[in-house]
Formats: sequence, structure tokens, C-alpha cells
Amino acid sequence: MNKNASLANRLNRMMTILAGVALLGGLIGCVVSTLTFGAVQKVISQSADREIGLHNLTVAVKDAQVNVIQVQQWLTDISATRGLDLAEKHANAFKAELVKAQQAAERLDAPTFLASLAQVERAFPAYYETGKRMAKAYVEEGPKGGNALMGVFDKASADIYVSLDEMTSKLDELAVSIAEEQEASLISIQNARVTVISVTLFGLIAVAIAAWLVRRSVQRRVSVPMQDAVFALRELSRGNVEITIQGIEREDEIGQMARAFAVFQKSDAERRELMARQQ
Repeated sequence: MNKNASLANRLNRMMTILAGVALLGGLIGCVVSTLTFGAVQKVISQSADREIGLHNLTVAVKDAQVNVIQVQQWLTDISATRGLDLAEKHANAFKAELVKAQQAAERLDAPTFLASLAQVERAFPAYYETGKRMAKAYVEEGPKGGNALMGVFDKASADIYVSLDEMTSKLDELAVSIAEEQEASLISIQNARVTVISVTLFGLIAVAIAAWLVRRSVQRRVSVPMQDAVFALRELSRGNVEITIQGIEREDEIGQMARAFAVFQKSDAERRELMARQQ
């Protein structure tokens, strides 16, 4: 710091430094907090979207499975006069649920599940068409005609249920993966909180250090010289002209006071010397 600067300028510079450090710390804290808050909000939003998507997918898969079972029930219930109509109703419902499941899986970016879903979609036509032929044979030709197609329908049923089991397995894997993502998201949020707290503490520590340095500088450059000046003035008022006055070389207000005290000291010493000669 320039020794020729006035005391007021020195104090202004010190306070400017302290204010600058505090402002910089606050600015950094605000920027980090804003960025962290935005990242946390994004993580929370993505997590919520994936939870909703998984829920919708799970519901669609379960409804599709129920409709497959209903199709089989009505195709094999040859005593029901409306069996074919009701089977068709559930077949259409099954296809609609597959569309919902596909849309949900695409939003979740689940290619493995989509592959298993496509396998179910490919297996269903053979299952449904074979079942309809078998049901019509039972109605038109009796047990002999229907039983002839039972083996073919059983194989088609086994194929689609294997595909459904595979799709359910992939759904479970997807649920586990999303659960792991949620856990990682929680860890990310916790880390973000730690970052904000760390930056805040760093800013407080930086401000505290800056304040301590300013206090030390003020004490060294202002308080101690002022105490020396007060001590010199007290000693001079007591008639002690032998003291050494500190700070005469300074170019600030304290130096001006020190030089004034030196002039007073010199004048008083000369006065005392003159009085001594006269005696």
C-alpha cells in the first residue's frame, strides 16, 4: 500500500477491498446456487417423468396381459353365443394397450423392452387367428372339429405366453434400472446441496479472512500509529521532551500530527534550554 496515500484514502481502499471480496463471494454463491438449483430441478423433473412413464407402462402391460387371457377365455368357451364378439373386443383392447405400452417405452428410451414388446405383437395374430378357427370349428363341426385344432392353438398360446413372460421380465429390469437412476438422482441432489453449502462456507471464510486482514492492516497502519501519537502528546504535555516521536516520515494525517508534535517538542526543548541559561 502506498505510504504517501492519505489516511482516508487508505481506509477507503481497505473497505473497498473488503466490500469487493464480500461482493465476489456473494456473486459466486448466487451463481453456483442458481446453477445448482436449475440442475436439481431438472433432475427432479426427469425423475418424475420417468416414474410416471414407468407407471403408465406397467398399467398398459398388465392390461394387455389381462386382455390376452380374456381372448383365450372367450375363444375356448364354446357355449357362449357371443364368444367371438367378446374375444374380438378384448383383442382390440389388447392392441390398444400395446400402442400405449410402446409410446411409454419410447419416452423412457427402453429399446430392450421395445424389442420384447414387438415379439408379443408378432405372436398375437397367430394366437388369435388360430383361436378363432378353433372356436368356429367347435360351433360348426362340434368337438371333433374343434379338438383337431386344439393342439395348434395350445402351441400358439404357449408362444404368446412365453413372449408375455419375456416382456414382463424386461419390464422388471427396466423398473430396477429406473430405481437405480432415482437413487443416483438422490445422490446427485445431495451432492448439489453439499456444493452449495461448501461454496457458501467458502464465501463466508473468504469474507472473514478479508475482514481479518483489513483489521490487521488498520491496526498496523492506523491504530498503532494513533496510539503512538496519543502517547507522544501525553508525554509532551507532561514535559517529557526526550521521547522519540514515531511516524514523522509518513505523508498522511498521522505524519502531519507527528511533525507538528516534533515542532512542539523542539520549541519546548528550546524554551527549557533558554530558561535554564537565564537561571
